[in-house]
Amino acid sequence: MNGLIDHFRQFNIVPQEELERVAPHVREIRLDKNEHWLRPGQTCRHLAFIQSGLLRSYFNGKGEEHTNCIRFAGDVMTAYTSFITGHASLEGLQALTPCTLEVLPKDIMETHYRTSRAWQELGRMFAELAYIELEERVQSFQLLTAAERYAQLMDKHPQLILEIPLQHIASYLGISRETLSRIRTAGVPAYRDH
Repeated sequence: MNGLIDHFRQFNIVPQEELERVAPHVREIRLDKNEHWLRPGQTCRHLAFIQSGLLRSYFNGKGEEHTNCIRFAGDVMTAYTSFITGHASLEGLQALTPCTLEVLPKDIMETHYRTSRAWQELGRMFAELAYIELEERVQSFQLLTAAERYAQLMDKHPQLILEIPLQHIASYLGISRETLSRIRTAGVPAYRDH
């Protein structure tokens, strides 16, 4: 169980001895398919590294769930707003497949943020990456058609179609299942950056 520490290590920011001090605080969690790691209304107090499986983030609105994020093995995930503010989360984090997570408590990270410039830099880098991803997602809704968003998603993650229920893919793309079915039937060509 070193996935999260190895993930941090790959950025070459935090010295090895500091990573070793954090490693004992990482613990493993196993989730069954459809099990929640975090339910809406709970406060997120951990950062997770997905060792295996798929997680989704979703919001409830107008009686429906809206998938806003899908994460894969090798990714880091948390309910960022709740994690940062300490307030109850509006989003839920749910396993789409059986998952193994490595989680690190927020209070351990904050202790290191206060005492280590390297940890501050790592935290800033994660915040910057999250912002870039959010901006790219917003831009995709403004600049791409639904068919182009689907093609882009399938180019990046072709295994999605095999592992994730279509209603979650449709929700993530901001379209109905019927629209997704029409797009898939039409045989959308591979996405090409504009």
